[in-house]
Amino acid sequence: MTPEEIAEKRVKKQKKFYDKLGGNLTAIAVVFIVNYLFTPGLWWSLIPIAVLGIDLVVSYIKTFGFLNRGGDWEYRAYQKELRRLKRLSGEKEKEDEIDELDLDELREKTKEKRKDWDERDLV
Repeated sequence: MTPEEIAEKRVKKQKKFYDKLGGNLTAIAVVFIVNYLFTPGLWWSLIPIAVLGIDLVVSYIKTFGFLNRGGDWEYRAYQKELRRLKRLSGEKEKEDEIDELDLDELREKTKEKRKDWDERDLV
């Protein structure tokens, strides 16, 4: 799976969570208002509010993870293990293989990338 696909999947999952958050908060408000207006002495609304709250906590953990183990934890752990294995096998890491460019070479490279740019487009 490419990084773009992973990012798209995560963003969709987060959007789904935020949609659920908005819906549950609206439902909690409605239940609380109905309870307050029609039966103010009996707080039956705490039961559905608790259920919706637990649902939100579970959804949050599924979306963002628990104790910093969500999101890209698996990807970072995979990258860390790859670096460790490369170090043990004697391979160089990518950071070690980067060639330094002098300033003139850097200007030429950026000019190549900006051929289709018009300087007036830049702010």
